[in-house]
Amino acid sequence: MGTGLSGVALFLLIPRRRRAASFFGALATLNLGVIFPLYLGSTPQPSSGEPPIRAMLINVNTKSGKAASVAAALRRFNPDIIVIEEVNTKWLSELSPVLANYSHSQVEPREDNFASSVVGRLECLTLEFAFQAPAP
Repeated sequence: MGTGLSGVALFLLIPRRRRAASFFGALATLNLGVIFPLYLGSTPQPSSGEPPIRAMLINVNTKSGKAASVAAALRRFNPDIIVIEEVNTKWLSELSPVLANYSHSQVEPREDNFASSVVGRLECLTLEFAFQAPAP
């Protein structure tokens, strides 16, 4: 994003639009200031010795039919929180052996490929959909 903002700033300098170029240049510099430390290799550490919380977002696309691959990934990475998008009852049924390891869930499958499911194993976890579009 910083590169794109820098490009816009330089492009605006051509027709001598200094005010707009300065604005985009300032945005690029701000963006670079936030992102650049990430390239230096310093990884943020969890505070107070707490283990990190691992989360996984999966867009399964119900038409793909690769539930076994998704189940293998869930077993391999063992996330604490899982968000599954585009899920239906068939997918949830096929993933149920893996999802049984999670004590909290908010599951709202739909057959129109626009459903979501959230599962987790943390005691402090309260799951709720803030917005779920009604089925057509």
